[in-house]
Amino acid sequence: MASLESAAGRRPTCGRRRPFRNPQHTASVAALIGGGALRPGELSLAHLGVLFLDELPEFARNALEALREPLESGVVVLARAKHACEFPARFQLIAATNPCPCGYAGDPRGRCRCTAEQVSRYRSRISGPLIDRIDMHVELAAVPVEHLMSDDALPAENSAAVAARAALHARSRLRVPFDDAAPSSPRRTRSDRAEGISAAAAARDRRGARSAATARLTCFSLAKSTASWPWER
Repeated sequence: MASLESAAGRRPTCGRRRPFRNPQHTASVAALIGGGALRPGELSLAHLGVLFLDELPEFARNALEALREPLESGVVVLARAKHACEFPARFQLIAATNPCPCGYAGDPRGRCRCTAEQVSRYRSRISGPLIDRIDMHVELAAVPVEHLMSDDALPAENSAAVAARAALHARSRLRVPFDDAAPSSPRRTRSDRAEGISAAAAARDRRGARSAATARLTCFSLAKSTASWPWER
């Protein structure tokens, strides 16, 4: 990371914290991918860290489309007339967007005044191939103000607590009885694989995913269905 920051003309940061980059929606293609005198952009500066794009549909269309290849390959290739340079760009992409231009679509109080055409046009700013490269889509409802201001509100968990809880859940999925985990149970393994493939097909039909997204959904479903079988890991 220090070498990437130095190549970008920045003072290298000290410490072992992973990078977190959150460029504004006005960022250009060169700012995201890199350019100029073959300097790395925000994608490479977020290498082995998190790239957070808030207000995703507000980014320029060509800037969003430039994310597609780096998300697949994990590298950014800058080519000029006489020179070419390759920078690493293996990051975790997290994006946020409003459901409609006014931000109130689905509000139970009916505050949204956007037409169906406006909502469709707003969401179409993000292309299908880019959406397919985002593996998890989570819809969040607005939290009532009285709940936020209440003394009974649950305290927010820090990253260490969430990581410990996730690790405990993963270990619990791998802890199975010895007789059930015997390698002499091929029928159980085959049924789990079939269940994983069926889950991937259902998710594909529900999301209307393309081939690339279908492959990732299948790999994820198979990994989830065989997570309890240590000999297949």
